[in-house]
Amino acid sequence: MKMTFEQSAELALSVDLAQHGEKDCITLMKHLRNEVEELDEAFNHSSAPSEAEFNFNIEKEFGDVLFVMVSLAAKCQIDMTQALNLTITKLQERLKHGIKS
Repeated sequence: MKMTFEQSAELALSVDLAQHGEKDCITLMKHLRNEVEELDEAFNHSSAPSEAEFNFNIEKEFGDVLFVMVSLAAKCQIDMTQALNLTITKLQERLKHGIKS
């Protein structure tokens, strides 16, 4: 099922609310840090016996990070499309001026 960012945000926030209760932006940021650490662990300390299992583990952890980011954006009223567009524009400007990030 294909969803827009806005639909994803609403769904993520409602699922997160049902699973964990009301959270503020600071609490969601802490949750995001934990999920990023788990993603880092999956990349750097994997004991997966095959490449397929490694990739599956990475996808699961990446999904967790993405889910929390969508929840955070929804809770903090951040327009994810606008945020991504701002970053793309910033990076394009840097490239135009020969600045690598």
